[in-house]
Amino acid sequence: LAADVQLFVDKEKDNYLMSCARVLPAEPPTYPLPSWRSHLTNMLRPELVQSSLDPVNPDSFCPWAGRNFREDNVALRVLFNRLKKNVIPGVAIFLESHGE
Repeated sequence: LAADVQLFVDKEKDNYLMSCARVLPAEPPTYPLPSWRSHLTNMLRPELVQSSLDPVNPDSFCPWAGRNFREDNVALRVLFNRLKKNVIPGVAIFLESHGE
């Protein structure tokens, strides 16, 4: 797991997960970048990542992505394109057909 996850427990025994930005891959970059921090906030949903037939590196499109960064970037781009071209339109059609 490529993550630096931290768990904190407060005085009331509530649990908080912090620093979990690298658990899920970020959306592929678009240019111009909306923010230099967008890779920390624009994360893919875990359900989408889990549905991928190919492994997806959470460090794709990052400087520390590793030696297979080209293949990792392609896999993430394919998954993101499936989200935009199939999943989102499919949900929109479902909602339109089942609306009031």
